[in-house]
Amino acid sequence: MEIVKLASPESFLNYIKIKNDSLPQKMWSDESLTIQGLKEVYDTYETYLVYEDEHVIGGFLLLEKDYSYWTPEENQDNAYYIHKLFVLPQFNGRGYAGKIMVKIKEYAKLEHKDYLRLDCRRHNEKLNHLYESLDFQFKREFDSNFSGEMNLREYKVK
Repeated sequence: MEIVKLASPESFLNYIKIKNDSLPQKMWSDESLTIQGLKEVYDTYETYLVYEDEHVIGGFLLLEKDYSYWTPEENQDNAYYIHKLFVLPQFNGRGYAGKIMVKIKEYAKLEHKDYLRLDCRRHNEKLNHLYESLDFQFKREFDSNFSGEMNLREYKVK
């Protein structure tokens, strides 16, 4: 598995739209999966695609600050914030989400980060369970105007 940092978000957006359109209930609004939509929510971010055997299997965003969910004090921490993690539909059920998270943990350690943080819809039991199994501890609940009821989770990089 190889993770590639992209110079621009267009390719990432094309793939995440495929994932989003495959879901019975979309996880993200169509407007949020545009360059303008990303700019409206994130000050700065890096886009990544994940490859296996030269095939894109998924992707994610990494931020160094996330004021949309986390407090100004928490944003002073040395952390990465993970957003829009996805695995393409044809690769579902193969454990790729967990494998991608392990790679993100390894990268955070190499970059000397103290924390990895993410959010998850409160009622998405499958995703909450995945993050718990990967040692992301529940930090608190957060009600977002644009995302709804969320759980904030944190992993202490060792």
